[in-house]
Amino acid sequence: MDQHANGTNPRAAGRIQCRQAQKIFYDINRHEEVVALQDMTIDIDAGEFVAVIGPSGCGKTTFLNIVAGFEFQTAGQITIDGKTISGPGPDRGVVFQDYALFPWLSVLHNVRYGLVERGIGRRQADETATRWLKQVGLEAFGNKYPHELSGGMRQRVALIRVLANEPKILLMDEPFAALDALTRSVLQKELLALWERTHQTVVFVTHNVDEAIYLADRMVIMSHRPSRVKEVVTIELERPRDVTSDAFNQYRRRATKSLEVEVSPAIN
Repeated sequence: MDQHANGTNPRAAGRIQCRQAQKIFYDINRHEEVVALQDMTIDIDAGEFVAVIGPSGCGKTTFLNIVAGFEFQTAGQITIDGKTISGPGPDRGVVFQDYALFPWLSVLHNVRYGLVERGIGRRQADETATRWLKQVGLEAFGNKYPHELSGGMRQRVALIRVLANEPKILLMDEPFAALDALTRSVLQKELLALWERTHQTVVFVTHNVDEAIYLADRMVIMSHRPSRVKEVVTIELERPRDVTSDAFNQYRRRATKSLEVEVSPAIN
């Protein structure tokens, strides 16, 4: 069985199946139930890059948290490789918008943290962490601390800290939203380069239409709350994608029109 240079097996990616999933929260202040997800159904194939986009508050992050095992659906079923999700696990890695790095650990120790927790020896963990740092051009920053890095550098560290643990599924919750436009563009390209080596399953939550089209194999457009899958758009564009092309603009117009209807009832 072929292995990539970083040790990740592309055939080990996880398949996500979501069947009529529902999530209801109880609003303590308003003393009422809030339906975040309603009859959500979607299949995400192993090794696929899927972007989830929709209006603010529509349940995108809720869906991601259920797949991560941080929350549980109220009804319906969500499985990974046919198995019901019972909680967080090493088969899933999560990259957050706020980096979630340990400020008291060096960059190298942040990246190796999960490896050591899994029982891998410190020497091997250091070698693996160093290899990943080299892949994103940060090998010279291993002894630095998160506060000494730029936002883009911190997000690179957050990403490879997850990838170093070789999860089947990479869950990303608006990881580039807080970055400036140039850094965001660079990290999008770097993420695709890493994904093309590992081909893990990626679920990428974003508010940015261009980002979704640029990155994903498919774009899942969510409706307003109570949220459901409104439309699934397959992005039939070769990579790397030209955001100024007519074909890209066609996808942009389609997605924007679909989302505007959900955001503003006056457009209906």
